[in-house]
Amino acid sequence: MSHLRSFVTKTITLPPSRLHDHGYSSNWAGWQSGAQPFSSVQGEWNVPSVTRTDGNYRSSAQWVGVGAGTGAAGGNDQLVQPGTEVESFSNGYSDAYTWYEIYPDGPPVGIFWVNQGDTMYVSLYGQGSTLYPYVEDVSTGQAWNNNNMGVGFSGSCGCSQAEAIVEKDSQYLTWISNVNFSSVAATNSGGTQYLGNLPDDSSYVLANNACCWMEWPSPISGGSFTAYRGAWDS
Repeated sequence: MSHLRSFVTKTITLPPSRLHDHGYSSNWAGWQSGAQPFSSVQGEWNVPSVTRTDGNYRSSAQWVGVGAGTGAAGGNDQLVQPGTEVESFSNGYSDAYTWYEIYPDGPPVGIFWVNQGDTMYVSLYGQGSTLYPYVEDVSTGQAWNNNNMGVGFSGSCGCSQAEAIVEKDSQYLTWISNVNFSSVAATNSGGTQYLGNLPDDSSYVLANNACCWMEWPSPISGGSFTAYRGAWDS
């Protein structure tokens, strides 16, 4: 079984860039679609770089994922998410690595180290209760596919959402660079389409009590958007 880089090959009619009415989150921002049950998702992004340290431990995760119900939006339903994580330590040291998680069945599983600024390609493919993660550092050529062994849910996954997300451990966000997602696409019964071209796309803003935007996604077009970091009054 091959991974999915080739699956966004058909001609896709894209709508104008747009920012839907957004929801709020206390720890993450990005785009999500709940159009129909999904069997695949893929996307590329840059691993953010640590721009400064403040003497505290900080972490930020970036991923694409599919799941059932509300998933990362705060519910108890399941979500499979492969991605990257950047950490900044109190002594000024920082690192970055890849991981995958079956939420909430267990903690994230680390895969391999990457460099800040590298371009990542990540996909999930499969159906039913089994999904196959694929993670590639395009900049170095290092890749992982779990030997084509799928990761499974504890029960059948309706996989009714697909998403591309940046998550933070706190609302102190100015310590990393912006994250640029591109070619984020998902497959449902209607075929493969970019996020931004699905009828139930929505954006989420990381905000302090829905008052001040701490991270926000740009309008999405062609499956591409930027997650901007920093405080900005809404």
